[in-house]
Amino acid sequence: MSRPNVLLVVLDSVRAANTSLHDHRRTTTPFLEDLADEATVYGQARAPSTWSLPSHASVWTGRSAPDHGIEITTEAVQGHSVWDALSGAGYDTGVFSSNVYVTDHPVGLGEPFDTVCGVPGDVPEAHALPGELDDEAPDGFWYAEQFHEWVDDRDGPWAACVNVMDGHRPYLPHERFDEWGDEEAWQVQREIGRGQFVWQFYGGRYPTWYLAALERLYDGAIRQADAVARRVLAGLSERDALDDTLVVVTSDHGDGLGEPSPVPGGPDSIAHTLGTHEHLTHVPLLVRPPGGGGGRVVDDLATLARFPAAVQRHVPAVAGFDDTDGGVEGAEEGQRGGGSAGEPVFTAPDGESLTYRRPIDGPKLETAREFCGDDHERYVGDSAALYRDLPGSGVEKVAIWRGEAVRVHAHDAQGRIRTGAADPAVVTDRIAAERDGESLAVPREQDEAELPEEVLRHLENIGYK
Repeated sequence: MSRPNVLLVVLDSVRAANTSLHDHRRTTTPFLEDLADEATVYGQARAPSTWSLPSHASVWTGRSAPDHGIEITTEAVQGHSVWDALSGAGYDTGVFSSNVYVTDHPVGLGEPFDTVCGVPGDVPEAHALPGELDDEAPDGFWYAEQFHEWVDDRDGPWAACVNVMDGHRPYLPHERFDEWGDEEAWQVQREIGRGQFVWQFYGGRYPTWYLAALERLYDGAIRQADAVARRVLAGLSERDALDDTLVVVTSDHGDGLGEPSPVPGGPDSIAHTLGTHEHLTHVPLLVRPPGGGGGRVVDDLATLARFPAAVQRHVPAVAGFDDTDGGVEGAEEGQRGGGSAGEPVFTAPDGESLTYRRPIDGPKLETAREFCGDDHERYVGDSAALYRDLPGSGVEKVAIWRGEAVRVHAHDAQGRIRTGAADPAVVTDRIAAERDGESLAVPREQDEAELPEEVLRHLENIGYK
């Protein structure tokens, strides 16, 4: 097989700590556990940002969030993504998701794809999500069907991203996956409602312990997202295409359920709006090479920004994304593209990676002012963390918030220890250095109000408006 297909499955908002793959107390990810038998599992993978838009931009381009500069207020400069490179190498490309920041938003993350399957005008009844908070988008199984139909129409190699939103707030698992929810959890879900619910907590309308009940629904939603991933890969297997495909399964970021910040004065982790709590940054990452073969666990620090480099190692015609000497997943693949056969490709270059989110502004800042009054300024600051590999086991991070910094040792997805204060310049200097490169963004002229009504409504439904 000279040119394998490429599939990226993003389980949006699924944090490593709540996956049974990473020893969560509930069996939320039975499929990921099965997939681990024939894949490389990265135990210390970190997201480049804590929300979809900049994190996906890093996965697309291989560059950190402050380096690429792609944000909600900008427009992405086209021609620099791994999908552009794959298209130039003769691949058909497609993206399938109800995450409108990836598909329909004018920032342009969907532009490199030949086929974009976003939010449909009408939700098919068989794929409507349950609960009194009617969603305006279908479940992930519908997108799996669209992806399979698209694959059936391809004559040559293809490359695709399936972004699965079933694990995103609001948590609306179907009954067959809602194994741990109860009336209390659904009542809290209804009471919190839609829109900018985060600021109702920061403003004191609700106590953060309310969110503990939502974990029961969150776990069911993750179980559903896991089942969608199973269906996506099973469909490829049924079409005898799985072994011809490089498969990467991960998440763009996690989600917060009220966990306190380790940084003095830092905000609690609520949804994924502020801070770089480990629940927001530590994500699952599995890589199944063409033909399978794996069952390997890598505990070195890994970053999702290495996705283009992983593609490059399997598709020689894709170039310009890898300046390190590493190999690829599996011994056979490791012999291609140069480098050491044993070194996993997603490990962080030089043992370091940066997670970054710019301070809130625009509508979010206005909402913060509305709910928090004069106290809103305490929620305005860079959310950033610099990660480094530790000798032996675990990784170390220095996290910053409004001039304060703390050092944290993360042993695994379940265990982390705050080890003391740190110098914030360790992180701020790294951010400044990352910004020295050529930005891949320009100021965006199109107003968000020009987006289609169903897109704006969906953004509000998932808490972005």
